[in-house]
Amino acid sequence: MLLRRVGNALVNLVKAPGRIKEIHENLVLLADVRSLKDAVHAHHEQTRWAEYFSEVAAVNSATLLRQSAAVSAPYRVLFIIHHIGACSSILPLIRRLSTDPDFEVVVASIIPKFRGYDGAETHLIDEELDRLEVSHVRLPFPHVHRSLRIIEGLAPDLVFRQSQWEGDYDDAFRMPSLDFTRMCYIPYETMNLLTVVAGPTTDSALTSQLHSVAWRVYWANELTMRESEALMGHDMPNYVVAGHPKQQYIREATPWWPIEPSGRVDGRVLWSAHHSVDDGWTNFGLFPEMTRGMMQWVRTHKTIQVCLMIHPLLRPVLDDGKCPQMSKAEADAWFKEWDRLPNTSVYVGADYAGLFKESDAMITDGISMLLEYQIANKPIVFVERQGHRPFNELGNITMKGVHRVAKIDQAIALVKTWLAGETDELAAAQHDVVARLFAHEDATDRIVTDMKAGLAALAVAPQSVTPPAIMSQTVTTEMITSQTVTDQVVAS
Repeated sequence: MLLRRVGNALVNLVKAPGRIKEIHENLVLLADVRSLKDAVHAHHEQTRWAEYFSEVAAVNSATLLRQSAAVSAPYRVLFIIHHIGACSSILPLIRRLSTDPDFEVVVASIIPKFRGYDGAETHLIDEELDRLEVSHVRLPFPHVHRSLRIIEGLAPDLVFRQSQWEGDYDDAFRMPSLDFTRMCYIPYETMNLLTVVAGPTTDSALTSQLHSVAWRVYWANELTMRESEALMGHDMPNYVVAGHPKQQYIREATPWWPIEPSGRVDGRVLWSAHHSVDDGWTNFGLFPEMTRGMMQWVRTHKTIQVCLMIHPLLRPVLDDGKCPQMSKAEADAWFKEWDRLPNTSVYVGADYAGLFKESDAMITDGISMLLEYQIANKPIVFVERQGHRPFNELGNITMKGVHRVAKIDQAIALVKTWLAGETDELAAAQHDVVARLFAHEDATDRIVTDMKAGLAALAVAPQSVTPPAIMSQTVTTEMITSQTVTDQVVAS
């Protein structure tokens, strides 16, 4: 009402010149309204954070699970899953621990807080985990009060989170909510390939609150671990060089392909598209510039099959309307046309390693695929955007196994030569890149060995303790009979 009064008053003033004093008074009124709105917003934010830290303190002060608490086998390990496309970094570990009598594994899916996502994506995560035959539960509660008490009731000895980005998570799964647990982390991207300018408390690929407080962070090689330590400002005793489970996952993947052949097939090509098509992030994405050339190619070459692997954030970025090269309407129309073609598909799931095995070559605008596809030892061409964030030492090593071009037409021309039978001149270089950047091929076994040794060092005779009053009963995996953990396991 106040804003409407001000607006009406200003209209009247235009019709009645000379009322300078009234103009001034109404401008002051408008400033007061804006100040009031800012104050109300600030109050709500302060109240929300006060309630948040109160809940965290309540759980942490009463919990049985502290980082200094004694443990004994079988050790319970909780994996919190919010990003199905990044599961290949931890799936080998989940499967390995599930067959080890010294461990009890609990996998829980949660609602991601990705740009443009809502709660519906949790069911997509569940469906993909089911397809991968990963037994799991679903934590549908974003509220600290409920989720933390469920986690506390599960009493995990270790908790793995998929990413260091706090913005990916609701309050219940952020730091310091999980400070009462022994947190572990395996980088989802195998290793960081770009320059990082950050401090110890800055969220980046190499620094974050999770890096600081984790019980273990497992790195693919010495170079990336030392880079993180340099940015953190000191040696990190919780860091371990183990190699990366994703290398094993890619090498052991079962080949598969989403496009059914309708006749002769002269080639299967993967097209990996990054989400950074706007400005302000890493500036690698060139999807809008590549769409015309790729569409023309598949239309005129029906015996070439192309599977488009899109980063899960690409569509939300395009839908936001912040990409000047492609509007939401243009993106919708393009994907609709792409889906109509018999020799194309779109894939956003976790099992892309099988696509590596079945494909003949990859076209990409970055970033992780530049290294990961080399594990499959197949030709890859990078369509490079000018002005992207520079590569670091690891990135420069990676690029020794990658063909670099500036335009999509150049990339397609290269791929055609490989499909015609020419040998990739960088195949030998890819072997050297992978051998140099992955310290150990048995990363999963090394991580399990380190986990056992670290937990065994904490083991002492069981202590008699009283369960916290906030739990009406202890939650066990046997009590969880469906994908959704319901209110029955939470104290009323």
